[in-house]
Amino acid sequence: MDPIVFDLYDGAYGPTLRIDVHTTPQALVVNETLRRLASKPGVKIPVHESDSYSLSGVELVSLESTEAEPVGSRIQRPQSATLQWAMGQDEWRRCLALAEHLFDLERPGHQYLTTQGRDDVVVELAYRESRG
Repeated sequence: MDPIVFDLYDGAYGPTLRIDVHTTPQALVVNETLRRLASKPGVKIPVHESDSYSLSGVELVSLESTEAEPVGSRIQRPQSATLQWAMGQDEWRRCLALAEHLFDLERPGHQYLTTQGRDDVVVELAYRESRG
């Protein structure tokens, strides 16, 4: 399986993390990751340590399920960009539902998983979309 690309770039609405998913096996990995985060507080997933993911424009990405609702996404750029995306279970469940719906459509599309104006980073989950 080719790795799922996490690409951090300066988008039209500020810092944007695009998660590129192109195949059914990749979609299953994303769903399982979101399912783990939605299952209980205290789950931490260091994406940068997984062979299932490839990072571009960011050095470290950490996903975390917290007790508090919602924490959101935070970006830090001391020298190279690092991203901590932490939310409560209900927010991760919302992301899982959006991802499952997107993948069930079986056609190119995308969903925004964060809230513009609240979060430091716009997170866009893209499925079978080409980048132009």
